Amino acid sequence: MKTLANCPLSEFFPAAYRLRDAFHKYYQLIRMDALREHYAKLIKEADDDEAKNIISRAYLDDMLRRMMQDYAEDTVALVAMLGFMTKEEADRLMPDEALGLIIETLRSERVMDFFISLERTAGSGTDGILRTLILLRLSVSETDTSATASKNSTSGTNEQSSAGDTPENA
Repeated sequence: MKTLANCPLSEFFPAAYRLRDAFHKYYQLIRMDALREHYAKLIKEADDDEAKNIISRAYLDDMLRRMMQDYAEDTVALVAMLGFMTKEEADRLMPDEALGLIIETLRSERVMDFFISLERTAGSGTDGILRTLILLRLSVSETDTSATASKNSTSGTNEQSSAGDTPENA
């Protein structure tokens, strides 16, 4: 499947810029600024690292609830843009296919570097898109690392995650 992470450069630039604009509108729609401010205040007031971790997980859960429940159709439209497909085609994806598409995009250095460059160039014009993408990317890496550890503990092997799977390298 062609994605933003693996398409030719001549298709990447216009698609990534369209995605940036769509994500900007989506970010406003799901009120990410208010959500981020709310949880940043709670984290700042937290007494210890454990409380901060619990609040961070609640932040991610609230963000995912908005994306997958409250604004599901808008989220499908973004998934469609990531996979160079129509909204109708994206709507027919299996959940694991959609998740794979999202994870591939979040793990793509090419995509992340592009959005980092836009964030630095445009400054606040990106409305924290980069912060949101990085939060999602770290969550994906943490989940993958946990899944690998769980698999290793149940299979009795001593496989280790690659350096690219750790949040420190995201």
